[in-house]
Amino acid sequence: AVAECLSFGKWSTLYKELAHGKSAIASMFGLSAPVLESWLHSLNNLRNACAHHGRIWNRSLPFNPRSHPQYPAHFSHPSRFYSRAAVIRIMTTSIDGNAFFSDGLRYLFHSHPKINPAQMGFVQDRDRDPLWV
Repeated sequence: AVAECLSFGKWSTLYKELAHGKSAIASMFGLSAPVLESWLHSLNNLRNACAHHGRIWNRSLPFNPRSHPQYPAHFSHPSRFYSRAAVIRIMTTSIDGNAFFSDGLRYLFHSHPKINPAQMGFVQDRDRDPLWV
């Protein structure tokens, strides 16, 4: 019941303050505890920017997520939205393998052709990248 009442920010803080169990939780995503902590913190910041109608498409965002050892190229510009999108894709893939997030991004880019994905850190051949397929 408590899980339904906590905000994403509280979950991020709760994870950060855990004395024991961080590694067990992080391993469920194939990550180390410091990497997961940085991801949660950066996603919390992204969530807040979105919730308050902040600009994210061509902005440098604070609280950079640490690089994933399997996908280091996706974190070459950690202050851009793309690195957070990669975090979301990696985490959702590890939870259920659903392509909903990557399909949704493709739809948004197709629906808004004036928005340049490169300004968010996306590369041109992202549709052939194994992370996004």
